[in-house]
Amino acid sequence: MRASEGTQEAKKDEVVHQEGMRFRLLASTLEVVGQVGLENLTIRRVSESAGVSVGLVHHHFQNKGDLVHKTFVYLIRRVREQLT
Repeated sequence: MRASEGTQEAKKDEVVHQEGMRFRLLASTLEVVGQVGLENLTIRRVSESAGVSVGLVHHHFQNKGDLVHKTFVYLIRRVREQLT
């Protein structure tokens, strides 16, 4: 294996890891909304539910609005997939 192939493989692994973390945060957001409602959703509650730091949530999402928006986009896509 050439060095460039190893680098490409490492980048793919990182993308998979990043996507896995985003999914975990989206799932935690849905869980927290189910527990306390959208009006009481906080980044801190999501981070605690996911077992990660607040900073990690901010690494993946700009703010609470971005997190909520992307969570509902994810949810809508999931529902569409189930309907087709």
